Amino acid sequence: MLEYWFNENRPEHIPVVKHVAALPDGAPLFVSPVTIGEMEYGYRCQSPSDPTRETEFRAFIREKVPKVLEIDEHTSQAYGKLRAAIFERFAPRELRAKTKRPCQLTDHATATTLQIDENDLWIAAQAIQYNLVLVTNDGLARIRAVLRQVAPALRDLENWTVSTC
Repeated sequence: MLEYWFNENRPEHIPVVKHVAALPDGAPLFVSPVTIGEMEYGYRCQSPSDPTRETEFRAFIREKVPKVLEIDEHTSQAYGKLRAAIFERFAPRELRAKTKRPCQLTDHATATTLQIDENDLWIAAQAIQYNLVLVTNDGLARIRAVLRQVAPALRDLENWTVSTC
């Protein structure tokens, strides 16, 4: 969501801005350092790189979302519990020793690839740890039902790229 909020050229920008504007005054907004890292990676992969855009992004973070969450031992515990629950639910016993990554898993009931990114699990773990609503348009939204099953402590999951305000 951060990229859509920051980048006025994205079609998702307007619905995200509307959602942010609809928040109660003083509602805290947090960002995961994992999300910022993903965006930093994206800027470094651009050809040619745009140092001005990188500087604008960092200023945007400082002004709009000054609360960057910490990753600590509690995050690690939530992540481990979440990842283990996904494996318990979806990895066949004979593949558990070989299949280590959630992105390799398939729901054997539906034969659907789960498309779970490791970074998304870290971000979800932070939402669980801090009891926050997780706002995403990434793979977690595709597996909402899975998260409800394996992570009942996740407060809520929202996609602000759809206009409901």
